[in-house]
Order: sequence, then structure tokens, then C-alpha cells
Amino acid sequence: MVGGVGIPVPEVPPDGSVSIDTVANIDASLLSYLSDSAKSKILSTSNIGGSTTKVINKALEKIDVIADATTFLIDETILNNLTSGSSSSSIVLSNTGSSVRVKIIIYLGEITPTVGAKIQVTDGTTTYEIGLSTATSVKKITFDNIESSFVSSFQITNESGVSFASWGNSVLVVGL
Repeated sequence: MVGGVGIPVPEVPPDGSVSIDTVANIDASLLSYLSDSAKSKILSTSNIGGSTTKVINKALEKIDVIADATTFLIDETILNNLTSGSSSSSIVLSNTGSSVRVKIIIYLGEITPTVGAKIQVTDGTTTYEIGLSTATSVKKITFDNIESSFVSSFQITNESGVSFASWGNSVLVVGL
């Protein structure tokens, strides 16, 4: 426990866990979700701007995740405006089907974290953390290969040095 406060000492997350900055360009592999190639041509940074492109790219990434696996939870408001040093309310997932392990994917709206920034997930017993880059961008944080019992009730802690955006944040739990 950290300082006897009751927060478990963070552990190194399982292999495959990662934090990435998303880019303004729409990933070509995600454009297949658009049925009309003419629409795909419109979706360029020069036509609609970087911020809009980031939002579209994030939505297409979510579709890609959902299409390839069973997604048990999508929450798009619990992290909105979460201040640095604060934890979300509990996220409760009572049924992960037959999945023994899960992946927790956190998308954060555009932020500029401070040096040493990180995101933590905890079930009160075990805490995992992943560092964030200080680049101004939309973030995708993946905690991979987590035991499914972990998500029966867990929280996300913002240790980014800044408040999360007021929109564009979401949490997905995907069965493996």
C-alpha cells in the first residue's frame, strides 16, 4: 500500500499493454469501414482539419475493436473532466461471458500531459499504470491480458498532470 492510504502499489501491466498518441491522418486500414470511396477522399486533414480527423479516426478505431471481438462495456462519460490526481467512480462489469482475460482500452480526448504523466487502473487490490507522452494529442491506452475478475469493479485514476477533456473520452472492455 502507498503510505497506508489503501491504494495498492502500481505494478507493471501485462505484456501487450501500451499507450499511444493518435495521429491526425486517418489510418488507411480503417477507411474500409466507409462504404463509399468518394467519402473516403473527403476525409483528409487538408479538407476537414486535424481535430475533426482525430475524432473520425478514433471512431473508426472503436469500430475496428468492436468488429474483431466481443466488447462488454463502452462508457463515454465517466472520464469527462476528471481532474489530475482523481479517480473515476467505479466501473462495474458483472459479466464477461466466457472470457478469462480481457483488454481495457481507454481513449482520452486531446490533452497535453505533463512530464511523468500516467494512467492507472485499479480494482482496489491490484493497480496497473502506463505512462503517457507529453505530446498534445488524443490518447489510446491499452491494458492488455488482464484477468476478467479485475473488471468486476475497477477505477481509472488520472495522473496526467492535467484534467481530462470534457468530451471524447471512452472506456471499452474487450474479451480475449
